[in-house]
Amino acid sequence: MIDSSHSSFLRRLGARWKLSVLLLLLVSVAAGTWWFWIVPRRIERFYGQAVEEYRAGDYVAAVRSLERAYALNSRAVQVNILLGWSHWRLGHAEQAEFHFARAHRLDPAVEEARLGLAYASLALGKISVALPLFQELAGKHPEDKGIQLALGEAYVKSGQNLRAARFYRDMVDRDHDPDAEREFLALYGYQEYTPTLPLTLPPLRRPPQTQIYFRTHGDNFQALDGEAWKDTYIVGVNLGPARPGEFPSSASRDFWTYMKWFTQVGQMNANAVRAYTVLPPAFYQALKAYNESGASPLYLVQEVWIPEDAEDLYESAVDQEVRQEIVNTIDLLHGQADLPYRKGHHYGIYTADVSRHVLALAIGREIDPRVVQITNSQNPSQTAYQGRDISLPRGNPTEVWLARMTDLAARYELEKYNSQRPLTIVNWPPLDPLVHPTEATYREEIEIRKKLGESISEVVPRFMNDADVVSVDIKNFKPQAEFAAGLFALYHIYQHWPDFLLTEPSYAQAQDAEGPNRYLGYLRELKKAYPNFPLFVGEYGLSTSMAAAHLQPQGWNNGGLTEQQQADLLVRFTRNIRDTGYAGGLVFEWQDEWFKHVHDSYTADFERPWDRNPLWLNELDPEKSFGIVGYEPSIPAPLLRGEPADWQNAKTLYSPRTEQVDPSHPPGQVRDVYAMSDFAFFYLFLDVEKDSLDWTKWNYWIALNTLPDQCGSRLLPDIQVRIESGANFLIQLSGPTSSSILIAQNYNPNQRMPLPGRPDETRVLRKQGMNLELAGSSPFEEI
Repeated sequence: MIDSSHSSFLRRLGARWKLSVLLLLLVSVAAGTWWFWIVPRRIERFYGQAVEEYRAGDYVAAVRSLERAYALNSRAVQVNILLGWSHWRLGHAEQAEFHFARAHRLDPAVEEARLGLAYASLALGKISVALPLFQELAGKHPEDKGIQLALGEAYVKSGQNLRAARFYRDMVDRDHDPDAEREFLALYGYQEYTPTLPLTLPPLRRPPQTQIYFRTHGDNFQALDGEAWKDTYIVGVNLGPARPGEFPSSASRDFWTYMKWFTQVGQMNANAVRAYTVLPPAFYQALKAYNESGASPLYLVQEVWIPEDAEDLYESAVDQEVRQEIVNTIDLLHGQADLPYRKGHHYGIYTADVSRHVLALAIGREIDPRVVQITNSQNPSQTAYQGRDISLPRGNPTEVWLARMTDLAARYELEKYNSQRPLTIVNWPPLDPLVHPTEATYREEIEIRKKLGESISEVVPRFMNDADVVSVDIKNFKPQAEFAAGLFALYHIYQHWPDFLLTEPSYAQAQDAEGPNRYLGYLRELKKAYPNFPLFVGEYGLSTSMAAAHLQPQGWNNGGLTEQQQADLLVRFTRNIRDTGYAGGLVFEWQDEWFKHVHDSYTADFERPWDRNPLWLNELDPEKSFGIVGYEPSIPAPLLRGEPADWQNAKTLYSPRTEQVDPSHPPGQVRDVYAMSDFAFFYLFLDVEKDSLDWTKWNYWIALNTLPDQCGSRLLPDIQVRIESGANFLIQLSGPTSSSILIAQNYNPNQRMPLPGRPDETRVLRKQGMNLELAGSSPFEEI
């Protein structure tokens, strides 16, 4: 028997259960409607919208639409695939790979996902993923040129140059494909295609007699002329690894580019070029062809690069990399190298034997004093080296390491090719053997500033890039009798740095036929340290950038020079080098290189994104404008003379003629605003009613933002104008002598600050820890 209270409870429980079931059913129906009806249609709508945006080329909008669909269902295969292609079109390889890989995992049978994953993996260097995918896809789609070419690239990047060469050649022979032909020629550096071009390295033939075509003698180089040795003075240019628009690892692989340059260099009465790293095969093929053309030959000074991130040169990875680079370089100079692809390096099949015209090998680069100090500190027991061809009776550990490398170069070339040539190490004034009393170390500078009253609490690191604290001197190396080619000293010597070139009193006393010459003063002093020993200037040059990064008392600054000043000073320095008894000199450089930057320029730390650095010319950075050959826009820049014809290619930014304007056209009224840009500048043209223009009544303000919505000021305080996306630059045109360019205070990286302890002195210093932000209001100030 059940009592009434319990029965009532069961009735209430049953009612609640029925209500719960009903609610659950309603929720299930709602959820089902959401997931099986509403969500798919919303995804379909976002996806359809993205397809239209993708087809219209608006990949940013396509990504936004697809991300809304992805948020609803991250497992939608087609959404992931189109997200992958949209990111791919935007150059976002990592995001593309993520979505292609996700789609591939969700449905391995979808070929479009495999194709996208193959391309993205190839771009990211994940060759173990890309290669088998492309092999499968190429077999299924022999008619798809893009897939076939990508498979060839995958062979190259997997280190299979010969397999790639055969693959490209088959494409050319089968389909007459110009892209495959270009890639095939680039692998070898050949000038034109024929089906009989050799694919493998030529047979190695070691001559019975040691081949020596160049040697050092006294202060000079000598070249073998028939049976006699003849003193040969070297003049020429440094030929860098990249033109504007290229990184060093993406230099031209076209034979005719280098052939044109060699022809022009020869016409300049030069007899040498220098490559400061291994260049593509086309460089050596063209050099061989040029020297066989009947023109006066160009000699090559080939440098062997040391990794830039090296600190302790004895560190195993650094030591092994440089040893391998020496071996590779000597092999390729003899046309006996198949260099596999390595990111950041040149690669290919080197069949051109240019050894007959290789004047010298130079080991190293401008090694920072800090690296020398670290190397010496970490390896104190390394104070001498006894080699087979090159020895060092006594020296510091860095010199010992470099002596080992030069000995390796001499020994390897003699053993494999029975050949010798002069050897050197790359050096520069901070490591010269001279003593410079006026050159203060950073630690000494701190002490001087303290004595002047500055409050400085800075802790100076143990090792700094101080000039004149340590030296590296090839004069300490001793060639053995069997090494007949000899050694020489190579220095990069510029007129503007280090500071001791500007401060040593004796250098200021030097004069040539044109007057005082500090550069000549240093040349003379350095030559005294190398009597009866060839001393060679591996680099000297001047920049024609708009701004100067380092000042020189005679006005020979690092940058800020006209092309005429550059030319006149190059002629003057060339004569100084010759007249001081040097063995020769090479101008830096043949063509401008935009991928470089000088650390003490105004803008070096602000070039973003860095992977676009070579694509535009920063006129404020001297390092980008040393070239004898400059690069001009294909469309001439508008002349700033107010001629409408100069702006025919411009874009109209503003035209009030379609809006309400003052029909009386008062003087100064803006009629149109036009804009143009090239790889160096942004140009604006304000077309105004200029008759009787009164600057006391008219001002023009131009607000710019290089990072809209990210930085600067929304309010322009001077004119009380508000711009929601903000401005970080403000140009005021108020007359020929009073106009100015202002910068938002919260975007200006520099500030003038009083020196602690010396309130009477101020210094322009870089702000520390500055964060970019878009402020409601920020003052604008002079840059």
